[in-house]
Parts: sequence; C-alpha cells; structure tokens
Amino acid sequence: MKIITKLFFIGFFCVFAVRGVYAATTDVGGIAFTACNVVPISNCSGVSAYVNTMTFCSNVTEYCVQRSDGTYFKYATCNSCSKGTLTNQTITLPGCSSNATQTIKNCVVSASDCNGTCDGICHTLPFWFETGVDGYDYEQTCSCNTSTCQWEYGNKFRCAAGYYNTSASFNASFYALVNCSVDSSGNFTSCTGCAVCPTMTSGGNTYPGKSDAGIKLGKTECFVGYGDDVKYQDNSGEYTFSQKCKFTN
Repeated sequence: MKIITKLFFIGFFCVFAVRGVYAATTDVGGIAFTACNVVPISNCSGVSAYVNTMTFCSNVTEYCVQRSDGTYFKYATCNSCSKGTLTNQTITLPGCSSNATQTIKNCVVSASDCNGTCDGICHTLPFWFETGVDGYDYEQTCSCNTSTCQWEYGNKFRCAAGYYNTSASFNASFYALVNCSVDSSGNFTSCTGCAVCPTMTSGGNTYPGKSDAGIKLGKTECFVGYGDDVKYQDNSGEYTFSQKCKFTN
C-alpha cells in the first residue's frame, strides 16, 4: 500500500491510499419519489403511520396507500363530527408521483367555537422524501392554527445528497433558504437554494462530487471518495481515498 499522502486536486484537499480500506459513508438521501395507489385497508394491517389528522371527528374511515417501493401508510376521512361541520379538504400524500392529492372530509368549527387549541395529536411521516426535482428533498411539517383550531400541513426542504446549500456559511434556519413551489396537483416544481457539488478531475478523468443530504454549509462540505467502490486514477495508477476528499474553495 502506498504511504498516505495529502494532495491538492483542483479545488479539493485529499488524503488517499492505493487499495486502501475506508469506512462506510453517511450519505443518506430522501426516500424515492414513486407512484402510489390506494389499496384495500387490509393491506395496512399493523401500519400506524398516518399522513393526516382528524379534528373533532367522532367516526372515521381509513384508507391504505401502497407506494411502488412496497411501503404503506394510511390517511383518513371523517364521517361525523363531535363539534363543527363536515367540510371537504385536500391533502397531499408525501413522496407520491401519482395520486398525490386526495379529497377528504374533516370537521371545521366556527370562530366562536374555537378555543385556540387543536384536537388530538398531529400525524406526519417522520421521513425525508425526494421532491421529484433533482437536488431537493422534503419533509412534512404540521402546526396548529389557533385561529381556526385546525392542524395545517406544510413542508420543509433540504439539499439532497450530492448537492450543497448555496448559503456560504452555517445558518441555524437554513431550511428557510431552500424552497420549492407546489402546483395545484401537489407536485413540486421550481426549487431554489441548492446546487450540484463540483466535480474533481484526475488523470484526465472527471469524478462527480458527493455530499451528505441536508448539509448546512456550502460547497466545502462536498467531497469525492470515501465509502464508494470507485477506483480513481491519475498518471501513476489507481487509488482510493482513506477519508473524505473535500472541496476547498
């Protein structure tokens, strides 16, 4: 094995060793954006994951959603209210490229009946999903609207693996710097705040930059090597990396 050597490639500071052994990377991306279908509720036996919450509802009907990756979750619609009026609402099924929106009924109270709190506990799926727009993941958010006593759903966004936040330095509220628009069908359209990691050139070959999903810093968190099976090459032969080779600019 070649003695570990520190090198500068264009824009990258690297440590490598020929035929070296390296640890697994922590590069974890969002759950794939896939087709979804409503299937018999019996398919969701034992599934506790809900994507919406009923308020002041005395009787519900549950529906089972199957993703094309073989995972399941449920949503519900209300049949009768303990308080308020049955009202149509549109919900978005996270991570779904088809059947992404569903119309359900929920109980809506009048302003005079709202005491500033929301009924029950808001359900969300605690996972990051691909948006369907390259470079961006999203996660459901939920908050209580104290004026209407209704749970309101939204999304927060992050840069996907292989991309970096274009903010140059750490920002505790960096999720606000990454954003996507949503069309009337619940699909994400134009997104801003992330850029693809730079590439590295070595021995006439170009290698794509990588990053862990959701990094809060700029392109200096992008890297090559470390945790992959790629055999990198330069004029002296093949090599692998013993740690992340990070971008330096």
